[in-house]
Amino acid sequence: MKGQAANLEKKAFGWRRLIAGGGDPALKPIYLRSAALLSLALAFGLRLYRLGYQSIWWDEGYSIGISSKSLSDIASSTAIDIHPPVYYWLLHFWLRLAGKSEFSARFLSLVFGVLIVALAYRLGLRLLGRNGAFLAAFLVAISPFFITYSQEARMYTLETLLGLASVYFLTELLLRQSYPQEKQRIPSGILWGAYVLVTLLALYTDYFPAAIMVFENLFVGAWAIHGLVRNSVEWSYAGGVRAQEMAIPRRSLILRFALWWVFAQLVVVLLYLPWLNIAFRQVRGWGFGVVTAPGFKIMLSQLWSAFNISIPVRLSTFPPSVFIPYLWLAAAILVIGLFLVILRKGKGVQERPYWKEAFLLCFLIIPLAMFLVVVRFRPFFHPRCMLFALPSYLLLLALALNAIWRWWRPLAVVSLGVICAASAVAIHGSFFDEAFFKDDARSTARFLAEEATEDDLVLWEINNYPLTYYYQGIAPAAEVRFSQDAIAEDMERLAGGRQRVFWVTWFTNAFDPWGMVPFLLEKNGRKAGETTFEWLKVQWYELSSEGSFSFGDVKAVDVNFENKIALTGVAFGGEEEGPILASGETGWVALRWRCLGRIEDNLKFYVHVYEKLRGMVGQDDRLLVNVDGWQTSYWKEGDVTFSFAIPRIEPGTPPGDYSIEIGVYDAKTMDRLAIMSGSSPNTIGSFQVTPSHTPPAVESLEIKRPLSAKFDEIELLGYEQEISQVGQGDLLPFALFWHATQQPQSDMDVLVSLVDEGGMVAKEFCFPVSANYPTSKWRSSEAIRGHYSLLIPDNLPGGEWRL
Repeated sequence: MKGQAANLEKKAFGWRRLIAGGGDPALKPIYLRSAALLSLALAFGLRLYRLGYQSIWWDEGYSIGISSKSLSDIASSTAIDIHPPVYYWLLHFWLRLAGKSEFSARFLSLVFGVLIVALAYRLGLRLLGRNGAFLAAFLVAISPFFITYSQEARMYTLETLLGLASVYFLTELLLRQSYPQEKQRIPSGILWGAYVLVTLLALYTDYFPAAIMVFENLFVGAWAIHGLVRNSVEWSYAGGVRAQEMAIPRRSLILRFALWWVFAQLVVVLLYLPWLNIAFRQVRGWGFGVVTAPGFKIMLSQLWSAFNISIPVRLSTFPPSVFIPYLWLAAAILVIGLFLVILRKGKGVQERPYWKEAFLLCFLIIPLAMFLVVVRFRPFFHPRCMLFALPSYLLLLALALNAIWRWWRPLAVVSLGVICAASAVAIHGSFFDEAFFKDDARSTARFLAEEATEDDLVLWEINNYPLTYYYQGIAPAAEVRFSQDAIAEDMERLAGGRQRVFWVTWFTNAFDPWGMVPFLLEKNGRKAGETTFEWLKVQWYELSSEGSFSFGDVKAVDVNFENKIALTGVAFGGEEEGPILASGETGWVALRWRCLGRIEDNLKFYVHVYEKLRGMVGQDDRLLVNVDGWQTSYWKEGDVTFSFAIPRIEPGTPPGDYSIEIGVYDAKTMDRLAIMSGSSPNTIGSFQVTPSHTPPAVESLEIKRPLSAKFDEIELLGYEQEISQVGQGDLLPFALFWHATQQPQSDMDVLVSLVDEGGMVAKEFCFPVSANYPTSKWRSSEAIRGHYSLLIPDNLPGGEWRL
């Protein structure tokens, strides 16, 4: 019994040593291989599941479209994009080999994602020991953020793999400086060559890995200076790979390494020179004027969320009551673990520097800091841009968990269990929660193929690669160029003679921010319907056989808004020749603007259709953007651009002439810009509104305050009164909604009284029910919106009065 107990204790001791980083050398290879293979198998399975389930979205469609070109065309196309060509070249050959299905296109990213797990394990062996290496590989394998982008036909997993490989080869080279006499299986020259190759490929894959080069140079500089000044550079092979501390390199070795390092950096820069000018041009221009970077707090919170539970955080998967505490818990695990590392490092070692921990922290913090600074000047923030830094965080988290394990194993088990549970919920959401799904171009293309006939036209924004990938309908499909000079001509050529046009856009509408296409389609016809899919919208228009996409001559005006922006030209019209349109229909207005100087704020413009006594009967407000989609805070003096509006006349509006007023206001404060003296009036003309083609339905009036009162052939359906407080001598506007139950035989007036609290009538007013549209001309079942204004008497006592 004693012998059995001793054997059990011996085995238990061996297991403890194995888990803690020591272990029986005979068992070591078995469990190392098992842990690595399990992590790789788990990573492969999670990334393979539902790989082709979701639709290709725009970025993936772009990858497939660009990669389908020749190698030279890929290089020239990416030279005007924001990503270098290496990933597209690799995808080019892969698609020729495996086909262009969703599964095939994404599988290449899956391969890179699994290799990241293997490389994280290898780097973990060098820095964290066997236990830490397994934890690092496991955390990378179950990372929701990594799984998301391992299932996307983009370059993010490739650049992460190459960046991590660059860091790994640097680690190997630094470690070799401590034992130069040891026999190495791989010559140092091969390691130097591998470092240069993967670093160069990373830069030719994306621009963000340049931050890794900055981190590497800063760290090597600190390492060399420390060694030259104190002649003592400590580095450690982690327990389980090599338990003893690294020997101190001689100064000659440090200087030789520094020379090789400088030479390697020069080689990388020289080989990158052909692309360097392109890179500077792209980085300078990308994101400028189109988007605004969020604050540092928001960016940090989004990055922390992405690193722990991926993006986006959907309430259906992670309500705030769950994901916010979890993010704090993840931070606590990291801080506690690193604190325990610091406590443990001091035991038995005098003045021992923390090179290993400093290396991983710098690997995370330096690229992160660079990214946050750069996006303040070139706002293209998205957490996926920092995917290449995620391995450093997960390695640090593995280091922290391993330290907690050595201190108190139950806490380590609970911590790892919480991380696994959160990852499982996030992964499940990404697979099954439609709120996480990509643009549904597949269903959009299917709808177009079913609905559009050969007499119709399917029109989408330029370079809509996903729809090009999926659409196979009988209706011809075309892209439209977004040039204010050419678009009307293109629309005439493409849509002329067609019965309907199906217009497909993203909800962001990035390629037509000023709404030129729907403006021209509604100008030449009428909107007949709309439907939406995930992130995509389809609107279809019935075209007029006699309409035109041209808006004719532009009338010159000069309306100066506070010396910031000037309205220099206008054109407007309705359904027929001239500014004539029926009640309930839409008119069109084209405006030409010129920037007069620096504009600090983003501005909007409005188009109001109104009559002095009746008030406003139609409007359209839009953001002012130029031909590049930039808002006014990015405009330059002298910039000229067009804006377009489609004001809809309210259903039930009586016939008559209604003025068109243009104004500009601050998009944030809503304050209107004043018109400078000497300017043209901002009333640019008028619409002639005619009776509606068919009597409008009562439901179209959208009555806010309904009531019911019948008067022979007409009935009062309700009223609208926006102003409830007026002074003596003021006008009180209000609206009454009428409905003709049958054809009225005579012209009627409406009597409106001001009545006090006791029921005494103080003042009576008599109006025609509709001044320009007498009731004798009303049609049976017609609904009319009557606008009125009361002049409050100067002698009316203060108090409450009923209308």
